[in-house]
This record gives sequence, C-alpha cells and structure tokens, in this order.
Amino acid sequence: MAFFTSRSFVFHVKRAAVALALVATATGSGAALTGCGTVSKDFVTGNDRALGYTWAQQVQIGRESDPQILAQFGAYPNESLEQYVNRIGQKIVAVSHLRSGNPATVGLNRPAVPSDVQNTPVTFRVLDSPIINAMALPGGYIYVTRGLLANLENEAQLAVVLGHEVGHVARQHAARQAYQAQRAQLGLIGAMIAGSVIGGTAGQVANALGQYGGQGLQLLLLKYGRDAEEESDRLGVEYASLAGYDAS
Repeated sequence: MAFFTSRSFVFHVKRAAVALALVATATGSGAALTGCGTVSKDFVTGNDRALGYTWAQQVQIGRESDPQILAQFGAYPNESLEQYVNRIGQKIVAVSHLRSGNPATVGLNRPAVPSDVQNTPVTFRVLDSPIINAMALPGGYIYVTRGLLANLENEAQLAVVLGHEVGHVARQHAARQAYQAQRAQLGLIGAMIAGSVIGGTAGQVANALGQYGGQGLQLLLLKYGRDAEEESDRLGVEYASLAGYDAS
C-alpha cells in the first residue's frame, strides 16, 4: 500500500519525536528510568517480559507527553476529521490485544490482559503537520498528521496505519526500549567507573558519559525500533482485518 512505501522516509522523524517525549518525561516526572525495570506479561504473547516501565507509568508518560506533542506540531483544527479518525481508531482498539477478553475478541485464543489495561482509554489525534507521519506514545496516545491523511487512498489504509500504532502500544515498545536503555546505561556507567578506578577521575567519567552515553543509547534504541516496526506492521494488518477492512 502507498503508506508503507513512505515509512522508511518518516522513520527517523518518528523515532526522534517519541524519543524527545520520553527523555523529557523521564527527566521531569515520577516515571524516570530507575533500576533494572520491571517484569510484566506481554499482552500479545502472554510471556513474561522485562520492561522499563509498569503499565501505570506508561500511561503517565503518555498523558504528560501529549501536551508536548501538541505544542510541537499543533492540533489540526478540524473536529469532524478527528472524530472520523477516532471512530476508526476505536474500532481497531476493540479488536486489539489491549482489549483481549472483551466480546469482540472472544474466540481469538489470546492471553487475557489486566483490567486496568482493558479500561485504559486510547486517544487519537490529528496533528497539523504536512509531514507524512504517524506515531504512538506509551499508554495509548496515537497521532496521525494531516500530511499522512492526505496521502492515504482509502479508509482501509488508515485502519492499517492506526492498527500499526495501536500495535506499538500493545507490544509496549516504548517500555521495552526503555529497559534496553537502562541496561546500556548501567553497563556504560559500570565501565566508566572501572575506568576511573584504573586511572581516570570522577570528572572524566562524567564528561565521558555526557559526550558518548547519549549517542550510544540513541543507536541502541534506533536498532531496536526497526524490530518494533516490523512487529507493528504485522499487528496493523491483523487488527484492520479483524475490524472488517481489506488489509491485503
């Protein structure tokens, strides 16, 4: 479909926007990176998975980052269009793994998800940007740009796009990325401390962290994000199909 031919073009823009929101929130709220994360059930597979944030923290991050996204891009001033996007988005959410156990998902042989996840509202917004882009924040905040909407050929394509972003939320990709960042951060700090014991100073350790730590973490998150995109591609098609759209 036409949308997916443009995904590689917007990939870096999307990752940067989400990363900025995560960094800003993590340094300014109670959901900051701490320790080695938490272990939670994967909503899609049912297996235990190490995450950087609990679900409650993911919801908090999304709620606190939403105003930042709106301030950066602006909300598209067309209420009827946003209602249209939200209506399709809610159809997707209803058949997603975020609602496993609800009537719409009976018979799909999915693992049950906690009630607080099932009861978490998912918000869809249209951003006033010509860039062809869509993105999701943890905890259920999903955005599409007017530039993207102008380039879609039909409602089925929009359903797949929204399904892709719901997939990011359902797979808790941001929390998985945060856990990887925590591990890298701890390893980097350990290496720098070891270096300071051998011959460096505390000031040199701090300088090295400032100069190189951010770049290394960014590369790690980017590599992991590509895997996440492929997972969400598959879920986007699955969710759109279950919602009654021709996603082929």
